[in-house]
Amino acid sequence: MMTEDLMGPPRMYVLTPWVRRLLVANLIVFLFQVTLFTLQSSAKTFGFIPLLAAQRPWTFLTYMFLHGSALHLTFNLLALFMFGGPVEDRLGSRAFIWFYLLCGVAGIVISRLEAFTADPKQEGCSALPFSPPQSGRHRETSHMNPMKGKFHNKSNNQTRAEARLTRKHLHGET
Repeated sequence: MMTEDLMGPPRMYVLTPWVRRLLVANLIVFLFQVTLFTLQSSAKTFGFIPLLAAQRPWTFLTYMFLHGSALHLTFNLLALFMFGGPVEDRLGSRAFIWFYLLCGVAGIVISRLEAFTADPKQEGCSALPFSPPQSGRHRETSHMNPMKGKFHNKSNNQTRAEARLTRKHLHGET
């Protein structure tokens, strides 16, 4: 028997139930993000911050629906529209939503692993193996500031000092 006989003819760009729900959910969250909240306050409340993960466990899921700009949202929804339907058709609706959520949580894990293994002398995409290294006496790394919702540069020493202060604040030290 051919695969087509078992699964039916292949369909492209079909709005399956969970793809439709996820598209609408992402759009609604983004509208709330830019109207009722600000990008900064929504990132602070619903964004994943590793040091606060134990106190705010909902952020493991809510961060998946936050977007930094309309362009970011557009490309994510375009990818979901193009690839989500065939994946949901193949896996089934229940398995698809679990796969979607698992991929979101895996994104946190991978980004945290990358943060620990990244070469601090490289910046952003320069950390890719085929990119030339950054030059200069004071090398900086690019960091996403969840409070500001945009990229900015900080020196490694300043970042470590901020991390120490944050840990002290969380543990009640002065």
